[in-house]
Amino acid sequence: MSSHSSAPSRGFPADFQAWFEHAQDPFLLLDSDCVVLAATEAALRIVRTLREEVVGKRIFDVFPDAPNLRASLDRKRHSAESGPMPDSGRYLLWINPADARLRDPDHFIAVIDDSSQTQPGEHALEESEQKYRALFENSREALMVYSPPSRQVTSASRIALQMFGANTLDALSSLGLSPQFQPDGALSAEKEKEMMDIAMRQGHHRFEWMHQRADGTIFPAEVRLTRIESAAQVFIQASLRDISAPKRMEQKFRDQARKKHSLNRHQVAARTASLFAHELNQPLMAISSFSETALMMLHSLNPDRIRIGKAIENGKRQALRAGLAVQQLLDLLNMEETGTEKFNLAQEVVNLFNFTRSGQEYQFHSELRLANDLPPVTANRIQVHKAIQNLLNNSIEAMEADGGLFPTIIVTVKAHEEGMAMISIQDNGPGIPLENRDHLFEPFFTTKANGVGMGLVISRSLIEVNGGFLWLDHQENRGATFHLTLPLAYE
Repeated sequence: MSSHSSAPSRGFPADFQAWFEHAQDPFLLLDSDCVVLAATEAALRIVRTLREEVVGKRIFDVFPDAPNLRASLDRKRHSAESGPMPDSGRYLLWINPADARLRDPDHFIAVIDDSSQTQPGEHALEESEQKYRALFENSREALMVYSPPSRQVTSASRIALQMFGANTLDALSSLGLSPQFQPDGALSAEKEKEMMDIAMRQGHHRFEWMHQRADGTIFPAEVRLTRIESAAQVFIQASLRDISAPKRMEQKFRDQARKKHSLNRHQVAARTASLFAHELNQPLMAISSFSETALMMLHSLNPDRIRIGKAIENGKRQALRAGLAVQQLLDLLNMEETGTEKFNLAQEVVNLFNFTRSGQEYQFHSELRLANDLPPVTANRIQVHKAIQNLLNNSIEAMEADGGLFPTIIVTVKAHEEGMAMISIQDNGPGIPLENRDHLFEPFFTTKANGVGMGLVISRSLIEVNGGFLWLDHQENRGATFHLTLPLAYE
């Protein structure tokens, strides 16, 4: 960084760089390690030193006469509180970790003043408060400060006033900022108190809320409450983000999913109707043949009870096969259009895998490779469970039938391209013969002796109706690997 410039280095928004470079107030820009990245001329005049002796150093080294500054700063930074630093020694420091000009949670601004000047300490504090208030009110984030226990709005940033359609703080305070009820049916007044109480106890609280503008328009917002302690007073700062656009995208996705669900069901029905009639006809003909054989033997002079029993048993098996085919087809065509929700996919896979394994007598090795930082997905949890459960059961059954020496399943959960999460289920069973791969997802195609051939059809339909895809990895090595994707939740 040049010694003549007070602007932050490239990588910050252009408007923020311009604002900081021309700021007349004593500001320091700090990163998450409390290293000073930039300083205004006013700040350098107060500390009476050159820029090279401030920029690039940790703030604790810039102010060595404040032994308790480190602990106090850490408390402020990690709780995202804005306000004065009581342990900053000769200087008064005001920390604002939520200044929206940055649009970056890993950096924050310190406002500095010299409390040893000729002004009495309380006058210096008042002047510093005025500077912080200007920074607060001109923030590009919608910020409001509440005074408990009355929960009255005592200050608001310009963006907050615009968000609610108010011209002044008095006009904002006179508005009903929320509808009477929240989406869960709770009274807004009662739930607001509950949210405030949580923030007071924990220091911060984050949640979604339905707000109301001056013209009566209701809109969803993400709210972050932070407890602020200043002198003998305690406040609640609210940071609001209008999430109307992401919510509209979610609704659009749900509408598209419902349309795709309906279209998919009709396409599958049309594709499987003739195949179903043919496949159902086979067990029915077998039942008729076994029944006729049993009747003939019953009417013979010397009925063979063992042969009659086998014929009846064979007829029973064919009847069960026909019933299973009918039931699976009905499951496919009558999937309920239930709602979606956000959930942790990695944790769901762990729970489902443990549940599947606990119900198996067959012993096999396993490995779970889970991405810890994966955002939640948006899907119907029950439908996803059914699809994954079927894939796991297929892998286990294939390995058990193969009789390999070291049967292993590897389940991987990670981020995928274009805002999707991906689950991969890999086994080292016999794999899928090349001639069968193109037919795996066709209705009633099966390689199992007692299979019906609808499991993968249903699984793919369940994943596709949730906006994802399911496919076989055409690998040449031993075993089979299936991949499925699901959309990540909108933030």
